Amino acid sequence: MKKIFLCLLLVLGPGIVYANDWSPSKPVKIIIPAPPGSLHDSGFKSIQPIIEKTTGAKFIIEYKPGAAGLIATKYFLDLPADDHTLLAATSISHVMSVITHPQVVSWNPLDDFQFVSGMLTGTLVIANRYNHSINTPEKFLQHLKSADIKNPVSIGVTFPNQEVAIYHIIEFLGLDPKIVKFIKYNDPSKLLVDVVRGDVEYWIGAIPPTVSLYRSKEIQYIGSLSDRPLDFLPNVPLMKDHVPGLTQLSTVGILMHKGSNPAAVKWFNEQISKAVRSDETKKIRYQGLVSIDEESLTVDGFRNLMRKSFDNLSPGYRKIYK
Repeated sequence: MKKIFLCLLLVLGPGIVYANDWSPSKPVKIIIPAPPGSLHDSGFKSIQPIIEKTTGAKFIIEYKPGAAGLIATKYFLDLPADDHTLLAATSISHVMSVITHPQVVSWNPLDDFQFVSGMLTGTLVIANRYNHSINTPEKFLQHLKSADIKNPVSIGVTFPNQEVAIYHIIEFLGLDPKIVKFIKYNDPSKLLVDVVRGDVEYWIGAIPPTVSLYRSKEIQYIGSLSDRPLDFLPNVPLMKDHVPGLTQLSTVGILMHKGSNPAAVKWFNEQISKAVRSDETKKIRYQGLVSIDEESLTVDGFRNLMRKSFDNLSPGYRKIYK
């Protein structure tokens, strides 16, 4: 029996090792659908050095910003499925593309990708120049109420979900949507420069790009769209306390090609989730004013978050993109 067992081990061993001990055999390319400094970029860079140090794997970042992630997604899908190519995606923009650009999206955002793991969870903030007199949710809402279509309020945006949030406010107040003028940017850093200069009245967007300006007292936060008080920004009011239902949480995570090697998916999930939970990354997240949703650190959990985002936000998106 011992000889038979050893023979079986010799025959099956290599397959078992491959299934359980897969690791990258060449540098891994990760496609970022936004510019450097974005939530996607800061999320991956917070874990990249940890994974590289502990595993020896190397990552190459390729930026493909534009069209709310569509350019990067199409580029990713056109690349070979080699288990060494990843796509960073958010739980909002990725799934909403079927509503925002139905004429060009030929893929199913849930079924045509392999989900791997979340990396961080962020929310939106409404901000303006530091020491601006409008510095609370109440004053912001009053400003919208007093505006008219001849002199609309300028609000800078970089992604459609930010417009959806503002339309939620406008609908709650019963106002004409034309009292707001959206200034659309591809680069959040350029938008923030214009907000600081006063060329654009308000910013609505993710927190990470604003951190340095907030700490240097060049911008101020009016309110956050989180569903709970932020540990790292305890004094920033919640917009939902003034506009019922106004919350947006976006989880940034990693996708692979559909049909990827399960062992590769497992390897990336384990390394990403381990790095995300590390004390070093927790410190970086705290400094960057973002958090993590534990549910997103599993393959099924990250996919479920995508599904929840679609179910929660699609009604608002469909009102805009009729």
